[in-house]
Amino acid sequence: MSGGALTIGPAKIKALRRLLVDARADQITRVVAMIDSLPERGEADDLLAPFRGRLAEIAPPRPLNFARLLFIPIDPLIVPGARWRRGTLGVPRTVLAPLARHVERALAEDATAIKAMIAGRNVTDQAVIRSAGARLWPAASRVLSSASPPPDWQDTTGLPDSDHATIAGAIAVVFAQAVAIQELVDACASGSAPDDVETPVRAILIRAAERGGQTLAVMIALLMHRLPGFSRLPELAREIADVQEKDGRMAAERATEYTLERLANSPIIALAANGAGGVLHAAETIAHATTLLTGLAEQSTARPEQKIRIDELRRSIDRACRDSFTLLLERHLLVSLTSLTDPDDDTITGLETIARDLRAFEQASRQAGSGDFYDRVLREAAKRIAAMSLPRIDRLRLVEIITSSETALTLLGTRPV
Repeated sequence: MSGGALTIGPAKIKALRRLLVDARADQITRVVAMIDSLPERGEADDLLAPFRGRLAEIAPPRPLNFARLLFIPIDPLIVPGARWRRGTLGVPRTVLAPLARHVERALAEDATAIKAMIAGRNVTDQAVIRSAGARLWPAASRVLSSASPPPDWQDTTGLPDSDHATIAGAIAVVFAQAVAIQELVDACASGSAPDDVETPVRAILIRAAERGGQTLAVMIALLMHRLPGFSRLPELAREIADVQEKDGRMAAERATEYTLERLANSPIIALAANGAGGVLHAAETIAHATTLLTGLAEQSTARPEQKIRIDELRRSIDRACRDSFTLLLERHLLVSLTSLTDPDDDTITGLETIARDLRAFEQASRQAGSGDFYDRVLREAAKRIAAMSLPRIDRLRLVEIITSSETALTLLGTRPV
């Protein structure tokens, strides 16, 4: 330990990585908890780099510390340090720790108060994230927009000081708009978004365009992820940039390319198709990806070659979901039902929840294609459930959840239950 940070040499990091390759989920969870508990993660954070795909699958509880809260608004932009290239739109993970320390030092007593707000919380505590973030992100924006590189910038990131202004400046613009973006995302998710979504989006893009084409492209890429169904985004950005005499078309195309590349290289979609992190979480991830692809395809600015890549990604997601759905249906619902004869109410309630989650997975997956496949699989599952020895009312309800009321009545009749 050195100054609260765990110091490990490169050779030991490689050796520990080899040990973790075949580690069980509970072992990786314990390693993550240990690293999360360190005051300064230091080189220990490098241990997790090759296992972030497995972390998404295992989904261990992650404490809400200062740095994690700080960078929630730019999470879709974070890329491994080794994959980052100068001029790209991502934010290298290697810059997060020095920037977080710099912001925490600059905010002083405010940082202490924010840390008290999130003490004992984890990343699922959305209400706490909203309230603490509203206090942190605007203040952090002011720090990063005017700050020089932290003293340890080059040593910890491996980047020259000249990269700091570009990276920190773009992050500062996102932080300044983070509350407005989150409020818009929440409104869209709840169905209470304003009729004119373009107005708040336009205001966000104008602020980004003021800083230049690179920051505008970063903001477009972020909004593509956060508002996947808003297909007018690139066109709107181009209109704003043209007024400000910036190259809006180039910014929009760079954002589209970044988004497609991120989707193609992300393990999250494949993991979701396998039900990683729970079936409902998988359904939400797949729904987001398919909505994003639809929005990209509907852009008036999308080039023919981009539309080809979009179709290829959609087919890839479709294959992964089809390959997994039958297994998930069998593993999570049908096998459990087969062993039951006289289940209690709690057991049936749990199975109905599983059935709803599987239906959500199916509804999200069919947006990538193969609707007939899901219709056929669910009809066969409904027939199996109808023939089981469970109480009729339970069979009727389960068949209704995974198909429809009409199918349930067709298979089980209309006699009193």
